[in-house]
Amino acid sequence: MNFPPSGWWTKPAVAAYGLLLYLGKTLWPAGLSVLYPFPEGFPARLPFEYLVSPIAVIILAAIFWKFCRRNKTLVFGAGFFCCFLVPMLQWVPVEPGVAMEHITYLASIGLSLALAEIFFIALGKYSRLAPAFTAAVVITLCLLTFARSKVWHDSVSLWTDRLEKYPDSHLAYVNRALAQKELGRTDLALSDLDKAIKLNPNFRAAYLRRGQIYYSEKNHAAALADADYALSLTFGAADNPDSSKIASEAYHLKGAVSLERGELKKALRFFDSALAAEPDYWPALMGKGCVYLKFGEFDSAIENLSLALKYAPYAPDLQNALGAAWAQKGDCRKAAGYFGQALRLRPDYAEAALNLAAALFNCQDYAAARSAAAQAEKLGAKIDPAFLKLLYAVDSRSQDVRK
Repeated sequence: MNFPPSGWWTKPAVAAYGLLLYLGKTLWPAGLSVLYPFPEGFPARLPFEYLVSPIAVIILAAIFWKFCRRNKTLVFGAGFFCCFLVPMLQWVPVEPGVAMEHITYLASIGLSLALAEIFFIALGKYSRLAPAFTAAVVITLCLLTFARSKVWHDSVSLWTDRLEKYPDSHLAYVNRALAQKELGRTDLALSDLDKAIKLNPNFRAAYLRRGQIYYSEKNHAAALADADYALSLTFGAADNPDSSKIASEAYHLKGAVSLERGELKKALRFFDSALAAEPDYWPALMGKGCVYLKFGEFDSAIENLSLALKYAPYAPDLQNALGAAWAQKGDCRKAAGYFGQALRLRPDYAEAALNLAAALFNCQDYAAARSAAAQAEKLGAKIDPAFLKLLYAVDSRSQDVRK
């Protein structure tokens, strides 16, 4: 049964329902889920149980205060539980659900203390049973925790469990797709994104993520189609706080495709559009830097790449791109510094190792260049045999000179 809630009552209704849900799931941890969704029709309509939740919370609080206010341990435990949960309740819905499983991790300490006090009082007359009862409770909770830890083992198992509880969750399909992509399972990732789009044809993030996977698979036409569709939905939802992020990523995707196709002027326009939507979106700044690098405008390339580095100092691809820009400008020392940093951030970065070898060779640091070349070769980089032959030759001559 659903009733249209009045505007002022919606926020306390959602917050109170969340508090009761956290309390109930902590006391009876059955049917757990990483995320508990908002009810169907939210926020225009709320189920009856949501609407009466504030009243239920007030009644529970009154009963607790009447019978437990003189017990400092109970008051402290309950207060601890509420103090950590109340700020996390969806007073302003900013999360994709009314409650999230991990929110109770710290708050449950207070509730556990209160429950221990209640058990101590209840078993006071039967103190001999206390050890056995306590052991049974602890063992049961340990078994439940062990079983639940398997669900939290990785993102794929976590979102699979979510889908078992809520099979119509398009968000869970998108999140599992991202996890599958990280594992290199692009077919499974695309399948999950297709299911998400089927469940919610207006879910912009699903089109964007699918387009990004198509781009990684060199399916440029499909990537552009998904980016365009995500943008068309974004323009229709300009008041959504995620609109600028979706727009910047979609324009960046279009720019990346254009850059890979060699359509440099078009790529530059798309990267500028991405930055217009979100000025600190560093991948677009990096894209602009790469375009200017291909134009031969090394100062502009370094300017954009350096600005991007302020937002993402630990991005190895960005460090490598900056190294390439300085190498093209003729400063082999600065280039080697950025290539070396890229390699430190990602020790298996074969391209950075090869670039480092070339930069060190140009700096006439032949021994270090030979070492970097050996590392690049070990990582699987394809090295020009002529470069290796020249490197070994000049390194041998330099060693003879030193002798």
